[in-house]
Amino acid sequence: MDSSIENSMISPLEFLKNLDVQDTKSIITAHDFFKFIEAFKPLKAAGGLVQSEGQWLLIHRNGFWDFPKGGMEEKEFAMQTALREVREECGIKNLMINDLTPLITYHAFERKGKWFMKETQWFFMSALNHEGICPQRAEGITQVVFADPDQVNRNLKNTYPMIQWLWAKISERTHG
Repeated sequence: MDSSIENSMISPLEFLKNLDVQDTKSIITAHDFFKFIEAFKPLKAAGGLVQSEGQWLLIHRNGFWDFPKGGMEEKEFAMQTALREVREECGIKNLMINDLTPLITYHAFERKGKWFMKETQWFFMSALNHEGICPQRAEGITQVVFADPDQVNRNLKNTYPMIQWLWAKISERTHG
């Protein structure tokens, strides 16, 4: 890393505090953006946006509703991760990828004094049946359900902002 950049690094929190997202006149230079990004440790994840008979697969993990997802293992492709995570977290075996192009989200968070930037690739899938549906309790998952869009809207009032944003994008794409 360039020592001049390293010496001028600001924390992600400091960067965000200085950014007024409501002020359309705010200018972020490439230099500022790269300083911001360098402060994060990158994480890669993938998950499934699983539909079956007009219903969507949701998990209830650690007190919040979510879609199944998890970290990519070494030498694993994102689509493999997405299929593996849905199978592990939900017990569903008969899955089919509907679209090879994922939706991609980015989520920045701090844990134990370190900042992470998680890129998650979300694949649209179909579950051919609901056989074997079972929450992976070791991962904090207490419920696995297929819910109609109205129930998904109600459930996702208790979730993370990124998941609410993701559901809005899914709804635009699939429900007009």
